[in-house]
Amino acid sequence: MKEKESPEAQTKRLKQENTELRRELKRKNKQLEEKDALLFQMNKLDTLEKDLHDMGTKLEYITTLQVEHNERHDRDRRIFEEILQATAQCMSKLQTEVTTVRQDVLMHEKEKTQYSDRKRHSMEGIPPFSLPK
Repeated sequence: MKEKESPEAQTKRLKQENTELRRELKRKNKQLEEKDALLFQMNKLDTLEKDLHDMGTKLEYITTLQVEHNERHDRDRRIFEEILQATAQCMSKLQTEVTTVRQDVLMHEKEKTQYSDRKRHSMEGIPPFSLPK
């Protein structure tokens, strides 16, 4: 037969059960806090992973832009060098033409002076190619 528990024994048993239940509740609360902290960390990792992916995409885009910029710069530099070379060739040709024209002008001036001298000499009665006395 079952004996009826005394009120003091019942109080003691209930206090002990209450203490055990509180310990179990604290343990489960601690587990929940750890799970929440882990979940928070996982969410942070997901966000960081997405940010890293976005930064990688941006870096690829920037790299592509930089490569295109460098290609345009190289092309522009080659065109500029070709323009400089063509300009130098034109300047050289112009310098040659200027020199030729100067020589032509000097020859013309010399011929003009010689013609004027011959004409003046013939008017003065000095034979050509003779030296005045």
